[in-house]
Amino acid sequence: MDEHPEGPVPPAVGPGGASPPELPAPTPAPARRAPAVNAPDRRARVLGALAVLTVAGTYLAAQIDFLRRHTLGFPPIEPKRYWWPQFTHIWAPGLGAALVLGLAAFVLHRRNRRD
Repeated sequence: MDEHPEGPVPPAVGPGGASPPELPAPTPAPARRAPAVNAPDRRARVLGALAVLTVAGTYLAAQIDFLRRHTLGFPPIEPKRYWWPQFTHIWAPGLGAALVLGLAAFVLHRRNRRD
């Protein structure tokens, strides 16, 4: 028997000892790409999302402050005493920041639409 230098040769398959024809290599499918989002539109989305998160965070902070001052105090603080500090230290800065972020997102979005 003839020895092949790289090892044993696999037996031929098919009629008459011929090997089957080799199939062409499959062509890879073109990769799908997400729709291109330009940078100003992406920045507007990020600013809008930050504005929404700021409103939610402000609400959460006010609720935590209410819980801390009204129910955990011994004795609890009267609402008239903490409403104004809560407004000036939590609501006004939080909603002001959300307004600034939302306006920045709106302006950036509108400027992108005109181009």
